[in-house]
Amino acid sequence: MKTRHAYMIMAHGDLYMLQTLVHLIDDPRNDIFIHVDRKWKAFDCRKLKTKYSKLVYTAQRRDVRWGDASMVHAELLLMRTAIAEGGYSYYHLLSGADLPIKSQDEIHRFFHEHAGQEFVFYWETEAHKVDVRYKVERYHFFMRYERGLPRVPSILLAKLRLSVADLLYKVLGPRNAYGVCKGPNWVSLTDELVRALVRDRAQLCRRYRWTRNPDEIFVQTYIRTYHPRQLYRGGDASADYRYTCWQEGDPSPRTLTMADLSVVLQSPCLFARKFSSEVDREVIDAIAAHVRAIEIT
Repeated sequence: MKTRHAYMIMAHGDLYMLQTLVHLIDDPRNDIFIHVDRKWKAFDCRKLKTKYSKLVYTAQRRDVRWGDASMVHAELLLMRTAIAEGGYSYYHLLSGADLPIKSQDEIHRFFHEHAGQEFVFYWETEAHKVDVRYKVERYHFFMRYERGLPRVPSILLAKLRLSVADLLYKVLGPRNAYGVCKGPNWVSLTDELVRALVRDRAQLCRRYRWTRNPDEIFVQTYIRTYHPRQLYRGGDASADYRYTCWQEGDPSPRTLTMADLSVVLQSPCLFARKFSSEVDREVIDAIAAHVRAIEIT
């Protein structure tokens, strides 16, 4: 196994962000694997270059949709692609909206000191436990159309989906949700766990096929079931070492801006999300400059 790291990126748009991210993780100790969403029609791989890291694209480009099992398929595809290169000490799953906020020296040192631990966060509140059971126990059809349709068709499809789910729940009863838990899908995993997930990918895809937001469930539940002793800090709030800013009621973290810069840079986390060059390019440049300055010193 290579004593190096694999960075696996789910990219769906924002070339400026992706270029910045790739530049900051371009290091002789890393290889970079990218899944480019099929909907990103204008993507041109010639605009993405590395100096030190091997840059590998997945053989297939999937149409990834929020809340849909296509997220799980794309993540497993990235894992399979990385494993094919020989294996790594750690695999970091990032989105194209993420940035490292520490130098590669610091990141590699941290994971060397905690070798064998899985960096996964899951929520333990009762509200989240109720929510994850709902997402697994019921059949959630047509999740790929949850977003993106015009308003009226979206409402009609949602009502149809819920009616069918209610009927199946009454007739068939709840699906097995024993031991399920959920958390952000952006994680850092060991070679052992990634190989286990890839080995069991057919079973995982079958189990979570009709689940809502399975990308936030399948890794957390798998590790809690089979590898609980390897969880760093038992899954507490900073266990994935990603800085995010959640606002109550929002389904995803807030996009960070210059107003967040000092807090982000003072965070003990290794990565931060999410950023957008359309919302605030200045904060992206400021973090990139900070990380480069650390590397020079």
